Amino acid sequence: MNTFELHILAAQRDLFEGQAESLIVPTTEGMYGIQAKHMNMIAGIIPGELTFRPEGEADLHAFVSNGMVIVKDGEVTVLVGAAEYPDEIDVNRAERAAEQAREEMVRHKSKRVYAEAQRQLARATSRLKVSKIKR
Repeated sequence: MNTFELHILAAQRDLFEGQAESLIVPTTEGMYGIQAKHMNMIAGIIPGELTFRPEGEADLHAFVSNGMVIVKDGEVTVLVGAAEYPDEIDVNRAERAAEQAREEMVRHKSKRVYAEAQRQLARATSRLKVSKIKR
C-alpha cells in the first residue's frame, strides 16, 4: 500500500505524526479524501470527524475544530485549533455547549449572534457524534 507522511497538529498538541494510508477530513467543500500521491492543495477544515488510517493499522477517528489541510509534495499537514480522539471528549461539556447554543439561537438578538450560536451547536454536535466511536 502506498503511504504518505501525515502530521495532525492542534494548538495544544500533536495528535499524530507518521506514515498513513488515507485521510478523510471535513472541509468547507464537504468530506475530502486524501491518499498517497495526491495533488498539492490547501483546503479549509470545519469542525467534524476526521478519519485516518496509519500504515498497517485500522482507521482512527478524531474530532477536529476549524483549521486547514495542506498537501505539498506528497506530505499532508492538518492544522487545527483542537483535536480529540473519541475517548478524550468530555461528553457532559459538549452536551452543555450544545444546549447553550440552542438557547442562544432561540433568543438571538442579531444575525451575528445567531450565526455564532449555529457554529457552536455544530461543533458540540460533532464532538458528541465522534465521542460515540470506539477506538
